[in-house]
Amino acid sequence: MGLQLLKFYDIWKSAKLIGEYVKRCECKPVIQCRSICFQRIPQTIGNLKKLRLLDLEENKLEQLPLEIGFLRELTKLVVQSNQLSSLPRAIG
Repeated sequence: MGLQLLKFYDIWKSAKLIGEYVKRCECKPVIQCRSICFQRIPQTIGNLKKLRLLDLEENKLEQLPLEIGFLRELTKLVVQSNQLSSLPRAIG
């Protein structure tokens, strides 16, 4: 069984669509969003209970939502090359 890899560059560009897309991705184990210039991740990311890999490298994130700590299946979080000064306590 291979991991499904999502590349949704256009969808994540709009904050409104981010939340809607997260709702539709509840069963996906991998999300890859590199170099898309995200400035924020919605709190609804915490609803992705089966997410194992979240790759947000090379964006413009200044913080991660606390809800990212709800991702109990998450084994790899890639956030290099962002503008993060800290991580939520639940993960860092």
